[in-house]
Formats: sequence, structure tokens, C-alpha cells
Amino acid sequence: MALFVVRPSVPRFDPTPSTSSTSSQRRGGDTLRKSSSSPSEACLAALAVQIWGCHGVRRGRGKACKRRILHLATVSLEPSVTEKLGRIVIDQELFDQLNFLAAKGQVSSARALFEQILASAKVQNGTVRSSQKSVPLSMLYGTMLKAFCNAGDVRGAEEMAYRAREEDVPMNHKFYGKLLETASKAGDVVMANKWFEESKAAGNRDGVHFNFMVEAYAKAGELDEAKKWIQRTRDAGVPTVTNMFNSLIFAYASRGQMKEAAGVIREMLQEGHDPEVSSFAALAVAAAQEGDDEAAERWMQQARDRKLECDNFDAEVSTQAAYTRLASASSTPEAAESWLRRLQETGGTPSVENFSVVVDAFAKQGQVDKALELMEEMKDLEVPPSVVTYSSAMHAWTKAGNLDQAASTLSKMMQIRLAPDGVAYGTVMDGFAKAGKPDDVIKMAEQMKANGIPVTVRHQNSILEALVKAGKPNDAARWLLQMSNRAPQSRWQRNMDEPDVYSYAMVMGALASAGRVSSVESLNQAMRLAGTEATPLLHEVVMRGYLEAKKTKDAHRWLQEADASGISLNANLVCCAIDVCLRNRKAEEGFRWLERIQEANIPVPTQGSRAVLFHISAVKCCAQAGDVDAGFDWLQRAENAGLNSEQKGKGKGVPLRPAYLALMKAFAFRSMEILLRVLESLEEAEESIDLMARCELIELLASKISRKDALVLLQRVKDEGKLSVFLFSRTISACTKAGRVDEAIFWFEEMQRAGIEPDTVAWNSIINACARAGRAAEAEMWLGKMEASGTTPDVVSYNIVINLCAHTDRPQEAQNWLKQMQEAGIHPDEVTYATVISALTKANMVDEAIDMLVTMEEVGLPRNQAAYARVVTGLGRAGRAREAAAWLFQMEEAGLKPIAPVYNWVIAACKKPPNPDLAERVARRLLGTQQMPNEFCVSTLRQILGPERFSALQAEIPLLHRAVAEVEQERRRQQGRREEGSPERRAPQRRKGKGKGRGPDKVNIIPP
Repeated sequence: MALFVVRPSVPRFDPTPSTSSTSSQRRGGDTLRKSSSSPSEACLAALAVQIWGCHGVRRGRGKACKRRILHLATVSLEPSVTEKLGRIVIDQELFDQLNFLAAKGQVSSARALFEQILASAKVQNGTVRSSQKSVPLSMLYGTMLKAFCNAGDVRGAEEMAYRAREEDVPMNHKFYGKLLETASKAGDVVMANKWFEESKAAGNRDGVHFNFMVEAYAKAGELDEAKKWIQRTRDAGVPTVTNMFNSLIFAYASRGQMKEAAGVIREMLQEGHDPEVSSFAALAVAAAQEGDDEAAERWMQQARDRKLECDNFDAEVSTQAAYTRLASASSTPEAAESWLRRLQETGGTPSVENFSVVVDAFAKQGQVDKALELMEEMKDLEVPPSVVTYSSAMHAWTKAGNLDQAASTLSKMMQIRLAPDGVAYGTVMDGFAKAGKPDDVIKMAEQMKANGIPVTVRHQNSILEALVKAGKPNDAARWLLQMSNRAPQSRWQRNMDEPDVYSYAMVMGALASAGRVSSVESLNQAMRLAGTEATPLLHEVVMRGYLEAKKTKDAHRWLQEADASGISLNANLVCCAIDVCLRNRKAEEGFRWLERIQEANIPVPTQGSRAVLFHISAVKCCAQAGDVDAGFDWLQRAENAGLNSEQKGKGKGVPLRPAYLALMKAFAFRSMEILLRVLESLEEAEESIDLMARCELIELLASKISRKDALVLLQRVKDEGKLSVFLFSRTISACTKAGRVDEAIFWFEEMQRAGIEPDTVAWNSIINACARAGRAAEAEMWLGKMEASGTTPDVVSYNIVINLCAHTDRPQEAQNWLKQMQEAGIHPDEVTYATVISALTKANMVDEAIDMLVTMEEVGLPRNQAAYARVVTGLGRAGRAREAAAWLFQMEEAGLKPIAPVYNWVIAACKKPPNPDLAERVARRLLGTQQMPNEFCVSTLRQILGPERFSALQAEIPLLHRAVAEVEQERRRQQGRREEGSPERRAPQRRKGKGKGRGPDKVNIIPP
């Protein structure tokens, strides 16, 4: 085809007025219209993307849908041979290949071959060689249209029709017939009506067109309209055909309306049409889908009787197709195989499709051996396996995790000259992608290109998934950008491997999970420029990723921006929004999201894990927002939906357990009576006593609400004989975290009164409670009591007391406890030594800290980053720059990673006495770790090196240059804030105070 040629002209055609457009299309159109010069290559690429992305999504079956047609402004094609000629000479073999691909509905391969044929087409001039074929241009377009029709691609067929119209290709009744057939297969009544009216206006009158209109409405589920079209056929004087009634029969039967379907058969007989095999088969399939195999067999008996009456090839094929559909409708692979055996028992000859659907059923269940056994049976019966059969076998291998065998099956297909299609390759690529093997997936994509099989976005997504699974989100982002940066192949043919919204969602979600906020924003911008609109799924994936990376504020920011952009709501997105709000401690905002879903009448999931997660989030949100009654209502809805019983046996407890707990914790502040009722409901659902739930409630009551209520619940546990040291230890820890030390001591003593012997964990809990409150004497007392009770303190016990000494500036006592610990036979760990070193360096006892670090290494303990950092910073504070640098370098050699403040202290130590060489050396090491120096480091380094040497270093190292710029920017920002808050910018105010001379004329004004 001709190449892009830019012309500052009006559009060459406008098929239909543009009723609506997306924001991305408007931006793209505005960009080209505002440009006074020729559009850039990027603009052309963006326009091509929009040409292929201009169609809206139909909502509802059989209802009107809005279609967005982009005006093709400023871009057109030079006149080609296809615009000037009615007949062309093409290669016979290429045309046969195109016809074969079209019959199979392989649109991507057919489209590539179609473009190749057009590019090599010649004017018919003289004799046509035997290897060539002279065809009307309309036949070539009609063959390509057949590919779209067999694939059910309404959009592709529509675009092919617009292209044919622009290039003056005659559109006869057959051409319109293919367009109508495409729309009818997809159940697209809007496009079916459009093409029917256009065909009628063009003077075409074909009974087949009426048949397609009936089929379109039947597929769309508008059965009354379908029946009206049968009457319109009669009114137009066009004879009705059997297929019209078959469409209605199948539509009624698939909806379980068997009486209505049987009524259509009677109507057929009245019209003089004999029901075909497919008529009865439709009823059999519907019965099988309802699980009534006996009724299905009765209908198939009538179908077989009809086959015997006909005794022709079409009846045989219809019978095979019926059994294929019956096997597909089966709920288990064994049931699917039973229909295959019934076909054989009645004397029927199974086709490759009959076997393939059964092989696929076993493959999806991971029953590899059975699938391979059926394939061997096919060979024995001389039924050659098809590409679909092999694809099913490969799916079974990949599901079983045997990827090498799947790849071997693919190679075997090529050895027997059965060319694998994109689906076959995609099956194996998906397996490698899920296993996180990007190299294998990329290798297979290269094989596809070498074999002339188009690599579509589905295959590219497998590569992205493999990179993500392999933990390489940055590589996935680079690959995605390479996909989006490719120029379109032609005006009409968009790149088939161009990223879709799922591509962006997958990579952006992986980057969000890795905490790469800036990378996510960059990809989001690239997606907008490409004209791809974000979906609720993409927003959910990104926010879930941020939550996983503990970037809760970024998740909330994304939620706010998405909401401001006018996203469409669904239950999954609202559930994610609630979780984001809860993680950001914004329960009231989450509650508003819950109200929005009710106001918009958005259906809430009532089955599966999604429903469980939604109701848990709803109950938690209500409980934390303080509306416990609403939370109780949501919990009752979940119980009424049977979510507990539905998921029973899939894990410990019941799925809604988190919702029960959230509600009980909310009622703990309001009503102990209701709390106990909810607890009883939970334990009734679990059919056992939930000790963990009772433990959590006792913790909450004891640490934050009421000792009395906690004791009531404790008595219940005691009555059940389930008291344990674990329960009391958790309660003591909860009181400690709440800062209620006396309450922690009470529960420790209560444990002893209940006859529960404290273990090491319980003793450590009470010691830690006193230590955290700064009650050093009591902590040491409890440690003594622990030793006296016969319970041997462990390393944690001593570490608590040593840490307390470090925080209270008692280094000598910390050393004494370390010595006592060693004498008791307890071996200190790296935390012990690091804590003592911290205590020593805080007291400027650097040499003692160094000795402690050396001792730590001599006893064979792992080198501790905190211990090294304390020694280096201690030496830096003491002005011992060379020693600090030596320990810093040793720290790096040990594989430890010093943070920026450690380097900063060494640089600061080089100030007095001045040591610019060492300061520069340390600064280079800091910048080599890609850590950004702060203002203190930059200013100190500038003073030590001097302006000239500092400028030279800044010019050499870009990171330092950036750090200086950021420091200067922050300095100006702070100065601006100080100026905004200075008294001279505010109106003079009277100072409050006693005595005279405090009037407005005495206000202290700071000079600028």
C-alpha cells in the first residue's frame, strides 16, 4: 500500500458524524489541528492508534451503542492501484492462502497477507500467466471480509467496509451479506440495522439479509424483535428459510425456554419447513446445560432420526457438530467423553472437533495422561489431530508444570507439517510466563516471527508477565515502552502488538509493588499520550501495588486523582478504595465510598472470594467509622448470601472471620452484650471455640477499655479450661504498647493467681513493660525475680535491660549487665554488642566502643551495620577523621552499606584540622552509592574544599550537581515560607500583657 503522505487538507471522507469522542481523541485531534506545520512521526503514530481505538464498547446485549469515528484529518494516502482499477492480477498461490486463512477466521495472518497482495498487485495488461489470477477488486476485499466474518470481528469488518468505500471498491449484495453475517454472529443489532438499511438503499434485495437480521436479534437475546423480523420477511414477499427458525430455537433453548423452542418447531412445520438435525440438537444442548442428560438424549434421538431421513453429508456434519456442542456444555470432562462415546455407539463417525473438545476438557483439568490417550485414539481411528487438539495438549502440559514437554509438543506439530497458530504459541508462552522465564518467552516470539506468524499484544503481554514474575519490573517497563514506540504499519493496519490497557496495568502494578512511584507516573503519562484510557482494573492494580509496598499515601493520592478524573465505579474498585482509606486511617472517607456504591445501585458481589473480601472491607470500614449498626447490616447480608458456608473447608475458620472481629472490636467500646452475641455467632459458624478471637478481645478490653469487661471474657475462657500463658503474655504486651504499665503488672499477677506458670516470654513482657516506661529499677527488679523463680533469663531478657541503660545514658551499667549475662552462661548476640556500643559512643567512650566491636568480631558474631555506624559516627564527632574513615572503609569492605549520615560525619571530621583530600575521597564514595547528600554535607564539603575545587567536583559528578541544585531550591523554599510567616507581612496586632507601653506603636517589626 501507499505510504503516509501529509497534506494540510480537509478529510477525504467522513463515513458517519462523530457522535462522541474520548478525551484522548480530542487531545490528539486538537494537537493536529493546532499544528501549523506537518505533524511529526509521533503525531502520525498517535493518530493511527486513535483510528483503531475509536470504537466505543457496547453495553448490554442488543441495545444501542455509541460508536466513535475519528475524523481522519491531515493524513491521507496517495492514490494507489486499488483506487484506479476494477480488476487486478495477483499471485494465485497467495490468493489461495488468503482464502484458506479467511475460511479459518485467522484475521491477523489474513490481514498481513492481504496487505502483501495489495502491495504486489498489478494492472491486468495482456495475458495472465498460469501462476497468476485475475480477480475483481471486490472479490479480494470480500475474501478479507470473510476472515472478519468467520472471526466475528465486527469492528474489523466495519473498517474494511469504510476502506473499500473510500477506494471505490464496488459493494454488491454479497459484500453487504458478509457485513450482515458478521454483525449477526456477534449479536450486534446496531451494525446489522446499519448495513441492512445501506444495502436496501443501494437497491439490494436478498432473502439472506433478512435471515441475518433474525439471527442478529436472536443472538442479542431480543427474541420478540427476531420474531418480528420473520414477519417482515413474509411481508416483503421473501420466502422464510429454515435457518431463521433455527436461530430462534437455539436462542430459546439456550435460555431454558424449552416450550417456546418447541413452539418454533411447530411453526416451522406450518410454514412447510422440515426441522433439521441442528434444530433438535439445539434443544439437546440446552437440556444438557441444565443437567438433564435424559432429555438431551431424547432430543438427540430425534436428531438422529432426522439424520437417517436425510442421509446426506450435511446431516452427518450437523450431527457431529451437535455432539461437539453437547460435550462443550458438559460440566466435567468425564461427561464430555460420554457424549463422544454415545456418538460412536449410534454408529456416528467422530470428527476432529468431537475429539478436540474432549481432549480440551481433560487438559483444562490437568489430566494429561487422559488427554494424550484420546490423541492416540484419534490416530488409531485415522482422525488427524488439529492445531486445536495439540493446543489443548500443550495447555495440559503447561498446567501440569511440564513446560519442556509443552515446547516439545509444539516442535512435534511443526515436524508433521501442522503449522501452529498464534493460539498454540500463546499457550506455551503463557506457561513460561507464569513460571517467570522471560528468555524462553522471547525466544518463542522470535520463532513466531521467523515462521511468519504475527506476534500480537497477547504474546507481548506474556513477555511482560514473564519479566514481572522474574522480578524485573524495570525491564518490563522498557519492553512496554518499546512496544508503544513502534510506528503503525499502515493507515488501516494498526500494530497488532501495540500495548493495551492490560499491558500497562500489569507493568504499572509491578512497579507500584516495588515502590517505584516515579516510574509508575511516567508510564501513566506514556499511556495517556498513546490514547489508552485507564480502566477500573488498572486503578485497582496500581493501588493494591502501592499498599503492598507500604506506600499508603501514594495509594491514597492515586485514588483521589482517579476519582477526580471521573472513573466508572464497580464493586472491586470500591473495595480497593475502602482498603486504601482504611490503611490511611481515613475510615470516614471509606464510608463515603461505600455509600456511593449504594447510591449508584452498583451490584455487590455475592459469590466467591471477591464477595468475601468486599463484605469484610465494608464491615471494617463501618466499624472504624463508628457506624457499627451499618457494619452489622453488612455482616448479616454476607451471612444471608451464604458466604461462610460457600467457602467452608477452604481454610481455617470461616472466610468472614475478619469481619466478625472488626465488628466485635467496635462493639467493645459500645456494648459488651452485643459483643458477646457476635462472638457466639462467629463460634457457631466455626463450630468451635475461637480462642484467638477471645484473646484479641481480652487484649483490647484490658489495654484500652475496661479491666472489668476483660475479666468477664477471661472467666468464660477459664470456664472452658482454655487459660494459657500465651493469652496472658499477649495481654501484657498489649497493655505495654498502650503505655499502661500498672495494668500490665496486674495481668501478670493475675496469671500467677490463676495458677499459670509464667514462661520466658511472659517474664520478658513484664520486664519490657517497665523498661519502655523508663522505670529502670522495676525492670531490673523483675529480671531479678525471674532469676529467683527458677526461670532462666534468655538473651532477650538481658537485651531489654541493656537497651534501657543505653537510652538512659548509663554506659557503665550496660557493660555490667553484659558481664553478668556472660557469667550466667548466656551468649550475647550482635544486638547486645551493638546496644552496648551505642551506649558507649553516646557517652563519648569511643575507644571502649572500638574494643567492644573488636570483641564482637573475635567471638565470631556477624558484623553488625548499626555497631559499625556507631563507631564511625563516634569517631567523627570526636574529630578523629582518619580513624573514622578507616572504619568506614572497613565497613564497606565487609559488605555493609553505610547510610548517608555516616559519610556525613566523616566529612565533617575533616573540617578541623582541614583535610580536603580525605573529605573528597569520602564524598566520592558517598556519591558512588547513589545516595543524595543533604544540605549539611554539601555546605561542609564546600567549606573544606574551597569554592574552586568544589565547583570542579560538582562539574565532574552529576549527582553532586543535582544535590546542590536541590539544596538551593529547598533553601529558597524555606526562605519564602519564613517571609510569608514574618510579622512584616501581617497586619500589626496589639500584644497581650500587663503594664504600659504595649500598644500597637510598640510592635516589634523584624527588618527585612
